[in-house]
Amino acid sequence: MDGSSVLIVEDHTMIATWLTSVLETAGYRTCLARDLRQARALLQARRFDVWLCDLHLPDGTAIELLAWPEHAPAIALTADLDADRQRHLAQAGFAAVLGKPCTSDRLLAALAGLTPPPPATMACAAPPDAGPAGAGIAVLDDDLALRSCGDTATVRALRELLAAELRTLPARLDGPWTPAGRDAVDDELHRLAAAARWCGALALARHLDWLRPRLVRDPDPDRLRPGLLAQLLHLRAAIGAWLDAGGT
Repeated sequence: MDGSSVLIVEDHTMIATWLTSVLETAGYRTCLARDLRQARALLQARRFDVWLCDLHLPDGTAIELLAWPEHAPAIALTADLDADRQRHLAQAGFAAVLGKPCTSDRLLAALAGLTPPPPATMACAAPPDAGPAGAGIAVLDDDLALRSCGDTATVRALRELLAAELRTLPARLDGPWTPAGRDAVDDELHRLAAAARWCGALALARHLDWLRPRLVRDPDPDRLRPGLLAQLLHLRAAIGAWLDAGGT
């Protein structure tokens, strides 16, 4: 029997690739929307058993989808998850809330409570605590990436996608970081933080944990940009070396 159908609403190519791979390997049928507009078009055409939605989308938030008539059980994905955010999303109507990155076992466990069991399953252990920020954090943590992605082929595929994004991201972050432009920069960094953790890019993830709150508070956010650009160049070189060495 065919597995349950899942609408994935995610604009980040790397994360969408991972979600699709995990769910289809587990026996689910998936369909991808990149934003609210695409999601609504798909919902007009067919019914899904569950929705799996990134909270922050290019044209709004996934909360807006919950106003759709006769909506399916929905799972929210967010990189900014704390107790208050979790309560807010539950009150908004989400059946489950998952932090980004989530491991495949957590994702599948959330789906299992909302859909009939698929014909296949997969699981991997939850990643350990990466430890405090500071010197000595690995640029690439292969064990963390493997625990998040499930297998080495997926780690390689996602790191290749991240490497491609790192070739264009510095240009999108170029120019002054003004207080008026904080939201656009934070949207880029929000997506980057989730991608970094899935790929085991631990040093960058910790730097973003430090940087994003300061982006909001700092009266001169432009001074924070050179440090991030240096992190991106360092990570790009590390991924390139890892891929050149065979990516295993």
